[in-house]
Amino acid sequence: MEINLTDTNAMDEISIRTRHGEYNFRVTDPYHCRGLLTGGELGNEKCEALFSGTVLPTSFSESSSNRFQIGTRALFHIAIKGGLKLITTSPITRLAFVTGVNNGAGEPC
Repeated sequence: MEINLTDTNAMDEISIRTRHGEYNFRVTDPYHCRGLLTGGELGNEKCEALFSGTVLPTSFSESSSNRFQIGTRALFHIAIKGGLKLITTSPITRLAFVTGVNNGAGEPC
């Protein structure tokens, strides 16, 4: 399965299960691959994030710049505590997609 981020709409949510955790990415700007990321090492904290693409799990060869795919690692740049941080997930094992989620935006990091 794969999800092309540029085919989504604002407020759609993508659930990303990896070998070592689970993340949720709520799309805010699909054209620029931006959204709010929670889960994994972030816990319940909602952070503004830029989806920077995916890489193959055995190398840093880029797989896609705007598409989530099972078997790849997702890359996110997040704004946290006045700085930027890169998060690389473990390989994606499951993807789920929900349209038009509206469960309170909360305050980003």
